[in-house]
Amino acid sequence: MEEDQTTVAKAAKDNKLVASIEIKGQDYIAAGAKATFKAVVTPSKAKNKKVTWDFDKEYQGVSIGKSSGKVKVAKDVKPGTKITIIAKALDQSGVSATKTFTIKEKAKSITLETPETTTIATKKIGDLKTEVTLKASIDNGEEVAWKVSDPQKVSITSKDNKATVTAIAPGKVTVTAYANDGSGVKAKVKLNVIIPASSFELRAPKKRSDSWLALGCSLKLTPEFCLENGKKPTNSKVEWDYGFVGFDEKYEKRIEISDAVQEEMKKNKYCYTFSKGKVTALSQKKYDKHATVLQKKTGAYHYAIVVTAKTTDGSNIVVKKLIKHIEKNEIIKINISKVDISVGGSNKDTIVLDAVHDFKEIYFENSNPEVAYVRVDAAKCVWIKGLSKGTSKVNFMTMDGSGLSTTLTIIVH
Repeated sequence: MEEDQTTVAKAAKDNKLVASIEIKGQDYIAAGAKATFKAVVTPSKAKNKKVTWDFDKEYQGVSIGKSSGKVKVAKDVKPGTKITIIAKALDQSGVSATKTFTIKEKAKSITLETPETTTIATKKIGDLKTEVTLKASIDNGEEVAWKVSDPQKVSITSKDNKATVTAIAPGKVTVTAYANDGSGVKAKVKLNVIIPASSFELRAPKKRSDSWLALGCSLKLTPEFCLENGKKPTNSKVEWDYGFVGFDEKYEKRIEISDAVQEEMKKNKYCYTFSKGKVTALSQKKYDKHATVLQKKTGAYHYAIVVTAKTTDGSNIVVKKLIKHIEKNEIIKINISKVDISVGGSNKDTIVLDAVHDFKEIYFENSNPEVAYVRVDAAKCVWIKGLSKGTSKVNFMTMDGSGLSTTLTIIVH
């Protein structure tokens, strides 16, 4: 006997015996239902963490699995009956724990209120919120239990039949409100967790200006979104709109146009047409005709279009882009088509790109940048520096939609 006590004392000292037990499980079970209870043993390093289950006394119509902790309640057990279960450690510690639950009338229905939104975002912005509150009630007055289909996408906390669901990662999630009495009564709501749009720009295609458009030409703008922690927004769609602004004779001073005239311009397709990010400037003849009609109403001589894009995910981000028209050229030319320079040298003659009308911006491609460095200044003058022996061809292109180009050949010796 003395030897057994010494063994128990040593085991307890070595942290191998059970020190305490906590029984986890529901507080109510419906008549005719089942429930399983779990014993959480401390310390976790206990050598034998198994327990045996029993009642504190005999209960008519109620049974419990000795090793499983599974309780079965007969249909005829009276609601309000309190049942106490015992979990006892199977090692030499003699530790045990009790839990009392109440038999309730079986739940028949659960009501889950329609939430204010079924979309939550990983970041609060605009009308988007990072969490939503859900409310539910059970017909037998039992407290609602909650669970989520993917705890990696949302977290959930609950109190007084309310649950707060908070976004973690994008995806679809189902939240279930259920009666924790074994009746199986439940209600579900599907939530959509999104990465919101944080900011974006309206981009023109490569080799195209996003500010100038030749009459008779078109330009397609595309929204380009910034990444949020390296990830694209879940919804990259935008809602398009457009309006007009006038300018004085020098195309410098801005003149605002009334809402009534704005609507007239849209209805009659004056000066520009627009559809889903695509701007088309009318031909010179039509544009001039419309500008003449509008001049008396607006006091403006020139008209630009203002493209507006707004996010559709609830972040309410708005981006505007002003596009002015310019007269369309039929040809672009360069005064020198071929130039010879030495390594380290620069062009001595002035090389100028020219056209009948100002083409505002120029794009160029250098076929061999290792042979020659090329730049174009604001005056459309081309400057070259020889880098190594060889030949390079530089193709200069207008960016206003007219599609004009000209080529310069550079020979470095």
